[in-house]
Amino acid sequence: MPSVAGLTTTDYNGWLKRSYIPKWKETFNQKVPCYDAIIKTLKNYQYDGETGGLRWIVDSTRSWSGGARNAHEAVPSGFEMPADQASEYIKRLYFTADIDGMALDAGKSSAGGVGAALTRAMKKCDEQARYYFGVNMYGFHSNSTATSSLNGVRAKVVSVAGGTVITLKDPLGYVQGTDVPSIGAGRYLSVGARIVWGTRTELANNTVPAGAFGRVTSVNHANQTVTLTAAPGHAPVLDDFIVLGNAPAEHEFNKTIGGLGTLVKQGAGDGAGSTIHGLSLSSGDFTKWATLTKDVNGPFAMDDLHKLIRNVEALSGGEARLLVADETFYSEFQSSLINDVRFEPEKLKGGYEIPTFLSMGKRFKLHMDSLAPYGTVFALDRDNMFWIKQRELGWDDRGGSVLRQKEGQDDYHVRLTAYIQFAFMLINAHAVMKRVTISDAPYSI
Repeated sequence: MPSVAGLTTTDYNGWLKRSYIPKWKETFNQKVPCYDAIIKTLKNYQYDGETGGLRWIVDSTRSWSGGARNAHEAVPSGFEMPADQASEYIKRLYFTADIDGMALDAGKSSAGGVGAALTRAMKKCDEQARYYFGVNMYGFHSNSTATSSLNGVRAKVVSVAGGTVITLKDPLGYVQGTDVPSIGAGRYLSVGARIVWGTRTELANNTVPAGAFGRVTSVNHANQTVTLTAAPGHAPVLDDFIVLGNAPAEHEFNKTIGGLGTLVKQGAGDGAGSTIHGLSLSSGDFTKWATLTKDVNGPFAMDDLHKLIRNVEALSGGEARLLVADETFYSEFQSSLINDVRFEPEKLKGGYEIPTFLSMGKRFKLHMDSLAPYGTVFALDRDNMFWIKQRELGWDDRGGSVLRQKEGQDDYHVRLTAYIQFAFMLINAHAVMKRVTISDAPYSI
C-alpha cells in the first residue's frame, strides 16, 4: 500500500488487483487440498448460451473389442464404444466484502490506516472463500436423488430449545449412522454465519416462511448445537434443514457446485432411478455409473484400503491414485500403519511425517482435509473428474473498477467471482470407504 496521502478509489483499485489476486491463487493451491489435487480441466465441452448449460461426452459403459479366433477364421468388427452426452450448469461462485466510505476517505490523511482496514477485510474474505469452497467440495450433486439433492444443506434440526438453541445432525445431508459416524454436525457452521431453515419442499420451491432466518452466535461442537442471535420470527422445527443464506428468498439449496458427496450417497444405494449430469445411475451395475463402496461400519484395517483401490481397477477399469480423508483419520491410519511396520532402533525418533500409502507397488498420496466428512475415505481417479472453469476466481472487474460505490450509500462493494463446476467423466472410476470408526474426534470447544 502506498504510504502517501490523498489516495483515490483508482489507487485502491490498482492496489487490490496487484496485491490480492496472487494471494487467492496461493490460498486455493495450498489450503484447499482437493482443489489442488484435481488439476485436470476438460477443454472440449460446449457452452449452450440459451440455457446456460454445458455439454460433454462421457463413456457410459465399458466396451471390449478383443477375442480369439482359429487360423483362417474371420475377425469380427470392433464393438461399439457407447457414449452419452452429459450436461451440467456452471455455477457462479462469489465472495463479497463491503468497505465503509469513511475508511477509504481516511486515505487522504492516513494511507497506512486505510491499507490496514482493507487488508483485514480481504483476509476475512479469503478465510470465507477457502471454507465455503472446501465445504462444497463434499456436498451432494444437485441432480442426484430426492433424498441426496441437498447440496446447500449444512445440517438437519433434531430439537429446538427456546427458539434460539438448535441441536443438529446429518452434516451436509450425510445421514449419520448410515453414511458417516454420528459426530460433528455443527462443524460446517461457524460463528457469524447467516442461515435459513425450512423443509426440503420449502427450500426447493423458495417458499420458506418469513422470519425463518438468523445469525449463528455460538457453536458447541461437543453437543452439536448452535445458538442464534435472538428468537427468530419463525423458529426452526424438528426435521428442518439448515442452509446458508441471508433471508428466506436468498438461500443456498441446490445452487452450489457438484461435490464428492455424490459418490457417498449414490454408492450407498440411492442410485436407482436417479441421475447425475443428466445421465441415469444404475445402482450396483459396475458396467455403468454406480460408485464402488466399502461399508466398514467399524474400526479401520489397512487391508480395507488395499481392497478399495484394487476393486476400482478390477470392477470398473479406473485407476484411483488420489486418497482423501478428514484429518481425524490420521489416528486410524497411523495406528494401523504402525502395526505393520518394523523400526530400526537407531532411526526411531519422536513425531512423524504424514506417510504415503503403498499398494501393489503403486504409491498414493493421502490428502487430509479438515472439511471432509468424518469416517470417510475417497479413492479418486483424477482422470475421470475435472473442473470446468470458464473464469478463475478473481475480482469482478466491471468497467475497470473493483471498488464500486453502493447506490445511495457511503459504502463500497468488492466481489470475487469464479464461473466453475465440478464434474465426473465416470462415477464408477472412484471408490468410497465409509463409516470408519473415528477414535480421535475433535476437541470440544
